[in-house]
Amino acid sequence: MDYVIGSHTVEHMVDLLGFFKSVAALLRTGGVLALAVPDLRYTFDFFRNPSTIGQVLAVHRRGDRRHASETLFETISHSTNVKGVGCWMPGTYMPEINLASTLEHAWKCYQDDLGREKYIDCHAWYFTPSSFQLLVHELYHLGQIDLRVKHVSTAADHNTGSEFLVQLEKVERGEPAVLVEDRRVALVRLVEDRRGRGERHVRRHLPVRWREGG
Repeated sequence: MDYVIGSHTVEHMVDLLGFFKSVAALLRTGGVLALAVPDLRYTFDFFRNPSTIGQVLAVHRRGDRRHASETLFETISHSTNVKGVGCWMPGTYMPEINLASTLEHAWKCYQDDLGREKYIDCHAWYFTPSSFQLLVHELYHLGQIDLRVKHVSTAADHNTGSEFLVQLEKVERGEPAVLVEDRRVALVRLVEDRRGRGERHVRRHLPVRWREGG
């Protein structure tokens, strides 16, 4: 297979690593997985931290078939609105950021989901362009997937809005370890830098009553 295309799908996957493995098994060497992925900085995931490789590995090791009730709770309890909508263009004026749900409602959804077998969909994974590249880079060099980032297009390129576009290519292995670590360091710094800017941005637009104290 030459191409697999997914638009706003990976953030919903239960077992993200399992998804990558399945796609890689379908692709020929040189084949491409093309994805459109929400950028958490411009969506209702705004208050979430980028997902980590440890979280991805844990879900895969457990063999989860549905989202954990705690994942559903966190998604509902921290979902964000700006001007009443859950996604926005970079540079949007943000007079006030609001949580879309009450804590009590999120807790009720959590309690209702405990012990339930029915699949309830939600965002389970949260990314910025840098954090997504870091995840793929680390999974590849741990021998977990045969996919590497070929190209990324982001809002900074004026090509996207509240999402980024990424192409992952199925490749043969081989890269000096020193380059692996150099790339990891560069991506970790980018992730932390973007998160720091985001925190300062949030504080400017939070209601005054939320900025200090409890």
